[in-house]
Order: sequence, then structure tokens, then C-alpha cells
Amino acid sequence: TPDELVSWSKGRMARYKAPRRIVVVDELPRTGTRKIRRDHLVPLFDADSGSGTRSDSDTAPATGSDGDRT
Repeated sequence: TPDELVSWSKGRMARYKAPRRIVVVDELPRTGTRKIRRDHLVPLFDADSGSGTRSDSDTAPATGSDGDRT
């Protein structure tokens, strides 16, 4: 399942590299020349599915101009 894949990858990858969410689709939207229509993928990631939504702990800490955390 997508949740199992996310859990598996978190145990084997650096936190920033592991996917936060995996969306399973039957096929990707494509153009007439078979290129992926990235603009049609946006609604898949904007929809709040309840799992894999971004939390404050998933974002990098803010840094000031001198590199210190703010």
C-alpha cells in the first residue's frame, strides 16, 4: 500500500529524500506525443487525502541571512 511504501522508505532514506505521500493512479495523463501532462497532476497533490499531508515538522527550519535559525 502507499502508506507501507512511505514507512519503508523513511526507514531506509534520509528524511528529506523519503516521499511524504505516494499517490497510486491507473495511468498518468499524457499529451498526444505521450509526454506527461504535469499540469494535470496538480489536482492529485492538492486534494487532501488525509494521509501524507505536510506538517510543520516536514518543512526545513527557517534561517536568517547569517545562517542562524530564526
